[in-house]
Amino acid sequence: MPFDFKKIEEMLRDLGSNTLGIQATSLVSDLGLPIVSALPFDADEEIIAAMAAAIHNVSARSVRELKRGSLKQVSIEGENGYIILKGAGNFVLTVLADKSANLGMIFLVMNKVSKAIKDLQ
Repeated sequence: MPFDFKKIEEMLRDLGSNTLGIQATSLVSDLGLPIVSALPFDADEEIIAAMAAAIHNVSARSVRELKRGSLKQVSIEGENGYIILKGAGNFVLTVLADKSANLGMIFLVMNKVSKAIKDLQ
């Protein structure tokens, strides 16, 4: 069964529009290539993809090397908001959220979307 990019794009748009605090979403390959994005601002998708994959891959390796099991997600807090990365099979689901975001809700919906993406592979 071919990978349904339209369905993924729809899921990302729904994730961003139905969850308060989410500003942008993107799905990138674990090699750092952009797959599908829902970015409401002018951004370089290739740079975002490369950074997201690099951070996720280094984090996964760190967790393994430090005997913490397998990586569940990466959350980075900046002065103006959050970057959250979650594995989704051979992909990395990336979310940018504002400072007022309900992280628990975002983690919950990211888990759901990540599982749905894995199931499509």
